[in-house]
Amino acid sequence: MIYLISMGVENERSFKIMESVRKGKGLTPDMEEDMRACNVPDWYIESCKRSNICSQSACGSLCYDGIACCMV
Repeated sequence: MIYLISMGVENERSFKIMESVRKGKGLTPDMEEDMRACNVPDWYIESCKRSNICSQSACGSLCYDGIACCMV
């Protein structure tokens, strides 16, 4: 979430994007479009798409960054 905010994505939108990723819902086309409009790198967007397996029980902690968790 912090990374998205630092890239220029609005605070509330960043929160909604990362909550969607954390809950395993992935990204909607609108979310992806917003991220691309702020020049968020492709590797970050792809990582958010693949992080749909991230869950609190699998990680043992909440995953708000969507990147480094659940690499099992």
